[in-house]
Amino acid sequence: MKSSFYTTSVRRGTTAYPIQDDGECSRYDAENRLGTNPILYSESLVRGFFHNCDLMAADHPDLLDFTVMEKCVLRQFFESRGGLIRFYLDVPFVAFSPTPLKPFADAAQVEATRDARAPDISPLLPYAHLDECHVYLHQNNFPVLDATRHSAPNAVMAVSTYAVRQPMWSEDHYAARALTICFQLALGQARLLYGEDVVGRDLPEPVASQCVTTDGQQFHFAAFQLNTLKLDDEAGVKNIFWHEEQLSSLYEVCDHVNARPTLDGYNPDVISKFAAMYRQGLPGKRKQTDPRSSAIVEP
Repeated sequence: MKSSFYTTSVRRGTTAYPIQDDGECSRYDAENRLGTNPILYSESLVRGFFHNCDLMAADHPDLLDFTVMEKCVLRQFFESRGGLIRFYLDVPFVAFSPTPLKPFADAAQVEATRDARAPDISPLLPYAHLDECHVYLHQNNFPVLDATRHSAPNAVMAVSTYAVRQPMWSEDHYAARALTICFQLALGQARLLYGEDVVGRDLPEPVASQCVTTDGQQFHFAAFQLNTLKLDDEAGVKNIFWHEEQLSSLYEVCDHVNARPTLDGYNPDVISKFAAMYRQGLPGKRKQTDPRSSAIVEP
């Protein structure tokens, strides 16, 4: 994986960009460092991650049935506190599996969330910061339209990429972005599985989703479990969100140092976490048969 990343990332550009001083904006700086458009770089890096995960199909043959869709659009409507809320999100990558993710929390842990209380920001509404707009087409959108006609209708994870690092962004910003994507992904999946009647009720079975957010260097990993769509019921069960409190850095230096391509501080744990989320819920490595005998050998 390191060799693949080194070839893709460090040797990706040989033509120097003209130096541009744009003050606070860091996009030109990113293009000068990376030798390519930073958006294309982040997307190419994620494609390389998925490709390396697919190479594990020898040990996990179920990966051959996975589907990765690009440039997905999530548009979901729901009502809360008397207001109609619309989320319209562009998600660069969404991975789908033939089998749904298993719930991360069991029934006892879900029941224990009844005692949890969300922060009270009254007299403000939870959606006070959202812009009001006119909606002429009240229609939800999800990458999979019909679960019965698709070989892999269950969303496993979403990957959101950014062009450059946001200097003002903290871990909380990454967590908020991941929570929004996870919730919309799980909401669309719940509507696909249970129909529109599930809105305003507890789900028959929880729906799990995962999200990876990255700018090409820093990675944030999160998971979400949708237990209920009674979003205004303070006494009922709650939905659960898990995320890393600290960002994971893929590398420390990925640049041309003294005119030589340099990759320092490479962190293999990042791709390990990515692969673990991609394979979430799959059975373990398959058993291999020794051709010299009928013995079963564990890899």
